[in-house]
Amino acid sequence: MKIAFLLGAGCEGSGQLGMPSGNDFKRDTILAQDVRKLVDRINIKSKAEQYDISDGTFLSPNGTSVLYQTIKEAKTIEDFGLSQNDIKIVNKYIKYKEDRDFVKGLSKNDKNKIRDEFRKLYRNELYEAIVNGNKKLECDKTKKLLEKTCFYAMIDSLFNCLREPDKYKKEVGRVVKMYYSAYNSVFNGIAKVAGNIQKDGIKFNDNIVYNRKNLANLLLEAQDKIIKENLENKNLYYNYIKELKNKAEVSVVTTNYTSFAEKLIDLDEEHIAYVHGKMNLFEDLLTKQVKPLQEFTNSEDFIFPYIFVQSGVKPIVSTWQIKEFAKAVKMINEADLVVVLGYGINTDDEHIINILRERLHSDKTKTVYFYYVKKPKNETEKLDNENEIKREDKNIKDRLFSEQIQVYKTSDFKSIIEMLLAEK
Repeated sequence: MKIAFLLGAGCEGSGQLGMPSGNDFKRDTILAQDVRKLVDRINIKSKAEQYDISDGTFLSPNGTSVLYQTIKEAKTIEDFGLSQNDIKIVNKYIKYKEDRDFVKGLSKNDKNKIRDEFRKLYRNELYEAIVNGNKKLECDKTKKLLEKTCFYAMIDSLFNCLREPDKYKKEVGRVVKMYYSAYNSVFNGIAKVAGNIQKDGIKFNDNIVYNRKNLANLLLEAQDKIIKENLENKNLYYNYIKELKNKAEVSVVTTNYTSFAEKLIDLDEEHIAYVHGKMNLFEDLLTKQVKPLQEFTNSEDFIFPYIFVQSGVKPIVSTWQIKEFAKAVKMINEADLVVVLGYGINTDDEHIINILRERLHSDKTKTVYFYYVKKPKNETEKLDNENEIKREDKNIKDRLFSEQIQVYKTSDFKSIIEMLLAEK
């Protein structure tokens, strides 16, 4: 029996390896703190200045498209804890954006007022809190907005500028900052779990090539330390999946950037596909060459992490990534059973969703999706969980245009897999 696992951040987060959750990762990426320090360690300083890369969010003060998309993607406006007046402003702006007849009846002043009120809401409740790093970041409303922020429409519009980095320096700088910010979040998560590796690791100096090699070694050592400490951890999904290799042929498609799944499950190169890049891979901004960090031996090369972040359109500019996607398609299409675990099936990953859709409309359709709900403390919470699972079941089936996928709670992961193996 062939089993293909599609694994996401939930397999390495809370209760597993303690890495940043999806929400924490998004928050860290948007805040973009201490980005410049990392950029300058592995690139010539003047290069970062050339592309205007600095610490602080890559969001624009006028980026109302971010708030608009965030609200449109949400299940309900009430999710954000907005006031009734804020909700009126949002609804009016959405109507202005979508209802042509409504817009025809508006004066120029009315249109300006609707745009200005929405822009003010974005600045006051999200942008200024992020830029100033003030206590407002901890208020319920801003926290909810930040956790659910959808910035990929804005980022997608900038990807095209990577074609001509010397012509679009400011735009390219924002994209590069985003990649380094995302990398920082994962790297800091690894450092924290490994036990503050930066204090024990090799220090950086003015030699760019030296720093690249040492950062690569530091990352490898930290991940290996975490792996060694978790080899006997019975709570890890990865260790259970490794046990399944005695009963089935196991392959893994991972959206994570770390090597944890590969090494803990003990997979060879043909049985794992990294569809969102890897922590040790970097890309040359000009030549678009992708290779391990330590192999960039020319200090003049301006490089940035080769990882994919929240985006509706994932740019594929490397044969390495094409090969990884080819492996992923083969694994998912040929598997007798596909298991989706720790991964949210969202519209910002259409490239993966389309692979699942193709499978679900083929001869081999057996696919299960595990959804996390908190452990209930009483009967009321138990009922709430059951209703939440039912809603997620409908959402997933609607998103994939298929009734073939089955949704279960992650707490039932092992028992459901054992049941499915017994059915073979």
